[in-house]
Amino acid sequence: MNGIVNIEDFTVIPNKPKARGMRVIGIISEFNYENGLENGYGKNIAKKEGIDEKKRDIIAKAIKQGEWQPYYYPKPATMEKTDVEGIFRQLTGFTTLSGHRKAKKSTMMFYVIEFFDAPDEDGVMQTAEFWRRAWRTKENVPEEFDYIKSDYKEKNILQSAEELLSLSNYQEQDDGTYLRSNIASVLRSVGIKNPNDRWINNVRKQMGNNTGVMTDADDFDVTGNPKLENTLIVLTKTFSQIKDGKYDNEVLEDMEDAIVENKDDIVDRLKNGKNFKISVVGRTTGAILEKAEKIRKSKPNTIKDVFKKRYESWKVISELIEEHDFDIDDVFNMFWRGQKPDEKDGELYE
Repeated sequence: MNGIVNIEDFTVIPNKPKARGMRVIGIISEFNYENGLENGYGKNIAKKEGIDEKKRDIIAKAIKQGEWQPYYYPKPATMEKTDVEGIFRQLTGFTTLSGHRKAKKSTMMFYVIEFFDAPDEDGVMQTAEFWRRAWRTKENVPEEFDYIKSDYKEKNILQSAEELLSLSNYQEQDDGTYLRSNIASVLRSVGIKNPNDRWINNVRKQMGNNTGVMTDADDFDVTGNPKLENTLIVLTKTFSQIKDGKYDNEVLEDMEDAIVENKDDIVDRLKNGKNFKISVVGRTTGAILEKAEKIRKSKPNTIKDVFKKRYESWKVISELIEEHDFDIDDVFNMFWRGQKPDEKDGELYE
């Protein structure tokens, strides 16, 4: 087991755990945990569910492949001295320790820390034991700067994406562009986790292509817009398909509610020959330009056709209610498929 090394003695200063009421004494780079830990098989009191086995396996794999660099990870393993010389008590890093055991590596890096009485954020003095327990939970909570990186330069990402597309096995389309999925895949390969439409557009611009995707239009107040001058009812909606049962029906339900609410005004305008409109202000999401154009062209007819179909259906229902004493309260039932532990599969339950 190596001795404790001061952090300041490292050429490249390693990541340093920080917490109120706690100080770092130093680092033991290759600590023999089998012989040096008081609680070598102890439990992490801050994680009752135990270690994260997936992370343990990743750590073990990294150790075996020589890719484990614990000095620069955001949440290093920590331990404190005990009353017995050369024996320490582990406080955090139980999953890391488990990974070392699985990799059959008998030593690992630990930060040696100690606690002291200190005031909390409200100025109330707390004991060293308080801060010791707080640290064992705090260490497991993701924090704002756990994985901080230098800001990337977008132009470098775009340049890289352009070069990677040229080097890739993706096939250009007839117009010289690449599929959206190809561009998104390249962007993810350079670290953009969720490449949105703006990223796709910018890569295509970088490559000199004008064919892109619709940008993400932000919501904005349309009140007073001259194009809506004669509009009595205004609805704002987002669409991603030419026909989308869920969102199309939401539009129609909102439209029906608005017509009912504005009945008197509508009757007055119709009687007096006053012009009025019911307008939907839409935007598309997740649609390439060609598809978005089709949505824009087809959506008005889709909405009107479904409205007329619903009207014909309600005419039949209205006739049943008014002329044949149809009553939803009398005829409506609802059952549930058996799913609860005390229910049988294949049975229906009220």
